[in-house]
Amino acid sequence: VKAEDVRVYDVSRIIYWTSIFVVASGFSQPQLDAMVDRCQKCATARGRETARTPEGRSQWQLLDFGDVVVHVFTPSERDYYGIEQFYEGATELPVEFGQPR
Repeated sequence: VKAEDVRVYDVSRIIYWTSIFVVASGFSQPQLDAMVDRCQKCATARGRETARTPEGRSQWQLLDFGDVVVHVFTPSERDYYGIEQFYEGATELPVEFGQPR
């Protein structure tokens, strides 16, 4: 499952309830659902529990791992909500992507 425009931010200096935001885009509801499912399966395989938005009901889906929160949007919802501008004091972290595991 391929996400687009993936950004990772250290938000620990500006909010108290999490440390890392991951923000990504998908272009359809099935793609968003697949991206969130994949994140959840990878986390479960590593013993991590998560809360998530109900599948197929939103163009902004969320996974909350406690210390990491993953936001998955359609491009239009990402632009509309402007989460990256809202948390503009966050530090963007460099991320290199390799082959899926």
